[in-house]
Amino acid sequence: TTLFRSIDRDALNKAFIGGKGETIHNLYFHQTRPGWNPDWPTKFKDAYGYDPAAAKRLLAEAGYPNGLSLKMGVSNSDIAANLLAYQGFAADLAKIGVRVEILLQPPTRLQLDQFNGRLEVDMFNTFARGTDPIIDYRHRSCLGGTGRAPYHCDPDIVAVVKAAVAEQNLEKRAALYRQVARMELQSPPGLTMWQGLEFDGLGPR
Repeated sequence: TTLFRSIDRDALNKAFIGGKGETIHNLYFHQTRPGWNPDWPTKFKDAYGYDPAAAKRLLAEAGYPNGLSLKMGVSNSDIAANLLAYQGFAADLAKIGVRVEILLQPPTRLQLDQFNGRLEVDMFNTFARGTDPIIDYRHRSCLGGTGRAPYHCDPDIVAVVKAAVAEQNLEKRAALYRQVARMELQSPPGLTMWQGLEFDGLGPR
């Protein structure tokens, strides 16, 4: 909650993507995906909306009155605008006393470390693809077959995700999706910024 309230998403949206980004309210869950709750936009603003004064107070209440230092791993293959956005993100955190060191890494190294539970940073950039929100748990290796789920995989959430993957009844699966979404809203695994559009490949047609 503390870090969420320190990020001015509207300012970053206007600065880096011309105000065309769509704020998302639950990691990987969009209004076009199964499990969406129409109450989230209002709840998100109340609980996680931009309020640096509240963020600084929460940071002190958490035991960091003088702030803290974090490392953030990002891909060095990102376009320049993305790197500037990361710097803007770090600048917002600096205003409440959170010092962020941005570490550039080759994307293959970042993903291998992420998938194998070897990340040595406190934060990292990630991305989502597909229309099924559960697929992102596979991408983040929370459902991987290595038996070593990374630290960012919440065991309680993963248990529900596994149940959803195994559930063949669509209505029951949607109910499990909503349960996952509620759990992630209460204990977010990452900082949601904005909904983006990604092209994996373009052909002549």
